Amino acid sequence: MTAIRTTCPTCGVVEVGSTDILLTYDDQEGEGMYQFECPSCHEIIEKDADSKIAAVLRSVDVAEDRPDQRPIYPEHYENATPITKAEIAEFILDLHNEDYLAEQV
Repeated sequence: MTAIRTTCPTCGVVEVGSTDILLTYDDQEGEGMYQFECPSCHEIIEKDADSKIAAVLRSVDVAEDRPDQRPIYPEHYENATPITKAEIAEFILDLHNEDYLAEQV
């Protein structure tokens, strides 16, 4: 794990592990941000990321959310309803059913 030196607005300079950073960067837009939990005050810190910062963070394999690579299906979400507890329970039971799992492959 690579140590990254960054700053917290409350604590100043801090070091966080590369596994503790989430980069959200859109290559098409050329902008993004990264976030981490400050190891001193435990606040979630968000900072802007330009292309140079994104390249450095990617080089040390931080976790990344790529908005430019997300599938976009807005028509599927417009009338969607939340998943119910009953649906979750049914899904859990299905996971233990070998026939159900075989049908999904």
